[in-house]
Amino acid sequence: KATEKMRNAIKKTRSLVTASDAKGAAEAFKDAQKIIDKTAQAGVIKKQTAARYKTRLAAAIRKLTKKA
Repeated sequence: KATEKMRNAIKKTRSLVTASDAKGAAEAFKDAQKIIDKTAQAGVIKKQTAARYKTRLAAAIRKLTKKA
């Protein structure tokens, strides 16, 4: 259940990045960060895996904001 919630948050953020919605992606990323951290804290995923997910999402958003 926690994994499903996390995956949905990641997918939502990625879809907004693909749609070139920088503002929406940034908002979705804030929510995704919280969910990813909670999932890692619960021990469902490892801390390094959580860090990797967050870093890759942040990089995609940063790249998107540089384009705009």
